Amino acid sequence: MNLGMLESALANMANRMANNWVSAKWSRNPMASGVKADKATYVSLWEKTKGKVYPEIDQLEQENKNAVNRDWLDELALHTQICIKNSELCYQHGRVVYSALATYLDNLQNTTNGITVLETGTARGFSATCMAKAMEDKGVFGNIFTFDLLPHKVPIYWNIIDDLEGKKSREQLLSPWSDLISQRVRFIQGDTRITLKAVNLARVNFAFLDGGHTYEHVRREFDLVQELQRSGDVIVFDDYTKGVFDGLIKAVDDGCIAFGYDKTVVQAHEGRGYVIAVKR
Repeated sequence: MNLGMLESALANMANRMANNWVSAKWSRNPMASGVKADKATYVSLWEKTKGKVYPEIDQLEQENKNAVNRDWLDELALHTQICIKNSELCYQHGRVVYSALATYLDNLQNTTNGITVLETGTARGFSATCMAKAMEDKGVFGNIFTFDLLPHKVPIYWNIIDDLEGKKSREQLLSPWSDLISQRVRFIQGDTRITLKAVNLARVNFAFLDGGHTYEHVRREFDLVQELQRSGDVIVFDDYTKGVFDGLIKAVDDGCIAFGYDKTVVQAHEGRGYVIAVKR
């Protein structure tokens, strides 16, 4: 075995060991140790959250002429977004990624070969499902590769209303939307710094980056994705919020300048913002 082959073999072994460690660590109920609330509490939070008004998101949908069906979105959010936490509940990123992707698909000249969408930070699968819905509604074939440290097939508690039925895997949690998901979404567990390049994508038409929120992590993901994009391709960033994720903001701003992206900032409220970045 020559030196190059040895280095490659050692790198592959290190990657396997790292992914095995990640899989074991994140399969031990990382979201919640048990049921955190009763059904009435979750439903009350859902009713309160879905009744809020978000003028900038409304405007984005009006300008794009693309808006997700709100009843569909709210039902998905009840099972994937309504949880017990200290910060304000908000699932407007579902509307943002749906509208931005649907608009991108409207403007894409050739979709016969399908498109590739990339997401980091799958969590419970809410945003991946919203993007799959946009592809279905536009009649466009393609794959959504979504990455997270959390397992897809291991039953855990998710800090949501479904926990009242016992532990579920993400696959089980999303089973009501399985027809939509199974044709489009590929769930990948692992650290994106290891797994992203291993997937060996030729192009990323559209990306939603919602993994790590440090400057280094966001800039690294931005760097990896922009190499696989062409003019007009899009990256949406979650949690672009001053005073909360300043490292993320700097990484997005610096990356847009360095890599040639035009950015549009959309605010849900003071504590939650998003960036839609389009490659020039």
